[in-house]
Amino acid sequence: MSKEIILRKEDVPGQDVRVFLELKDGETSITAAMATDADRDNVVDRVSIVGDLDGDNDLDEDDKALLRDMVNLFLKIKW
Repeated sequence: MSKEIILRKEDVPGQDVRVFLELKDGETSITAAMATDADRDNVVDRVSIVGDLDGDNDLDEDDKALLRDMVNLFLKIKW
């Protein structure tokens, strides 16, 4: 069975940059999250998570830090 990480960036002029994360196990979405960069400096300002990212069966600051780190790296890619 395949596992996927899907990152999608929405960059609409005049609005926050939003990055959406989805983790899939086969066809099933197991985690969804969003991070925003309000001041458009390529650094995450806010995160929102539905699901456990680090596999310890709770949603806590560690999960938010993982999302923040992943999205900050993603935002460094210029395309």
